[in-house]
Amino acid sequence: MINPRPVFVPRLRLHQLVGGSHDAVVDYREILAEGVRLVPGTAEFAHRVATPEAARQLRSVLDTTPATAPVTVVGAGPTGIETAAELAGPAAG
Repeated sequence: MINPRPVFVPRLRLHQLVGGSHDAVVDYREILAEGVRLVPGTAEFAHRVATPEAARQLRSVLDTTPATAPVTVVGAGPTGIETAAELAGPAAG
């Protein structure tokens, strides 16, 4: 799981935050199973593709990454799917 916050924000509780009945955050220690730990790393290893600048930065990182290195695309929206397809290589035709 990748999350930019140190706490879990259950979106279904955001209306309660608005109403003042719940703070809409849950400490991961309350919901993660025994033995599961939260590990930082996205600041070092994750890259966005939401802007031309971010996409260029990721392209420069990929240019210096061995072709055999694993790359994980997170996100199953149109941008994530298209990025995964591009990284997989040209379509067989």
